Amino acid sequence: VKAEQRTKMNWRSVWAGTADDPILKGWNVRRWPTVYVIDHTGVIRGKDLHGKDLDRLVDTLVADAEKTAKPQRPISGP
Repeated sequence: VKAEQRTKMNWRSVWAGTADDPILKGWNVRRWPTVYVIDHTGVIRGKDLHGKDLDRLVDTLVADAEKTAKPQRPISGP
C-alpha cells in the first residue's frame, strides 16, 4: 500500500510478502516487479512489459474496452 500511495498507482497491485506465497506460485512470479496486463474480460494479454511496449498495449486495450462498453444514458435532471 505504501508503494501504491507513494507512486500514485491507479491499478491493482499485489504484494505476497514471501517467495513461498501461493499467489506467487500460482501466477508463476519469479522476479519483482512482475507485470500482468489483464483486459476488461479478464484475459491475460501481456506479461513483463515495460515502457512504451506496456503503454501501447494498455492504450490498445482501453480503446477496445471503450468500443465494447455499453453506452450510458445521460442523467436527466428533476
